[in-house]
Amino acid sequence: MGEIIDTNSIVENADNTDDVGAIENVENIETGDKSASEVDGTKMSKARRKILADNMRENLESAGFRKIDPKLIDIKPPTIKWGELYKEFKDEEKIDYLEKLASTMNHAAFLIQGERDELIALCALKEQQIGKLSDAMSGNNGMIQSEIMKMNEERQFFNQHVAKLNKYVKSLKEQIVDLGGVPEELEE
Repeated sequence: MGEIIDTNSIVENADNTDDVGAIENVENIETGDKSASEVDGTKMSKARRKILADNMRENLESAGFRKIDPKLIDIKPPTIKWGELYKEFKDEEKIDYLEKLASTMNHAAFLIQGERDELIALCALKEQQIGKLSDAMSGNNGMIQSEIMKMNEERQFFNQHVAKLNKYVKSLKEQIVDLGGVPEELEE
């Protein structure tokens, strides 16, 4: 076994986006190439190489790098199929045609940008409306809640008052009974 290398220097290299060599070292370490057994001129074990590769991959991914698997790339831009007529054009005619095409594409891009700007403005307006409606609903809910609380307080007050009146009626009935009888209208 050789010396264990200082990973800080490699991680610093991997964090530097301009250093292509550090990225190649990561790929070499990940694949386990024999050239990866020596990084920065020192030897290291396979286990250490794998740990270092994992650490470097995490650092690169956190810095925004991703290794894209070419097998996953299915969609490719379409190729321009120039017709026979275009191929027969002279150079000046091709330039004129491409200038007109570029002008048309520029106009199309301008129209698309205009529509995009209108949609962005519409979305901003809708967001403002949603915010105002949300504020209005919050105010409405607060008002409804306060009205419900007032109604509950009134109901509690009336219930307490009715309870007091019932106690008073009961005490009056007891007094009448103590005095010698209950008239027919109070028997109910």
